[in-house]
Amino acid sequence: MKTSLIVIVFFCLWTLLSCNNSSSDTENNDELSTETVSKTPNNNQPNGNEDLNKSDETPETLELINLTVYLCDPDDSGVTNLRSNPNGKILKSLEHDYDYIINLDAQQNGWFRIESIEGIDTRIDVPKSELWIHHSVVGVDSKNYGNQTLNLYLLADSDSDVCGQITQETTLRVTKLAGDFAFVFFHNANGEKISGWIKKEWLCGNPVTNCC
Repeated sequence: MKTSLIVIVFFCLWTLLSCNNSSSDTENNDELSTETVSKTPNNNQPNGNEDLNKSDETPETLELINLTVYLCDPDDSGVTNLRSNPNGKILKSLEHDYDYIINLDAQQNGWFRIESIEGIDTRIDVPKSELWIHHSVVGVDSKNYGNQTLNLYLLADSDSDVCGQITQETTLRVTKLAGDFAFVFFHNANGEKISGWIKKEWLCGNPVTNCC
């Protein structure tokens, strides 16, 4: 009888020790798992080493174009900078006290290369190097002087869907060109942005007089 009691007590002690070891191992594994997760970087969060100037936009190939625009900087204070290349070094600044006619001959990533500049009532000393200007600071006027309705197309093709119309002479922003078409936008009387492709023949780059 005594021997049976000893065996029962020993079995209970062994069972209790086994449960404690299992619980300890579980706690250690939980701690390891928590530590591992906390050290795993979150790729969606900034880590302080990002290049804030880096753009996800793939650089476009330089394209030759032909368009005349005028300076139309929405910030009418100060000057407009001309650069050595898209987003490059500033080589020249245009004062906003004068009007300028600008001939463009190439485009790349929202920037236009300047072929020549003509100042109205002012003389401009142009550096003997490439000059680039951003599309956001140039403009053109529509040539519907008789209030003709001009269509804006979804694609650079007059057979594509019409996505907007210009019903009176309007100042337009040009963002890019494709063949005989330019992608333009403007805001109507209700403040709505209207954009689409238009034939370049309907665009005037002279800020002081109509284009023939």
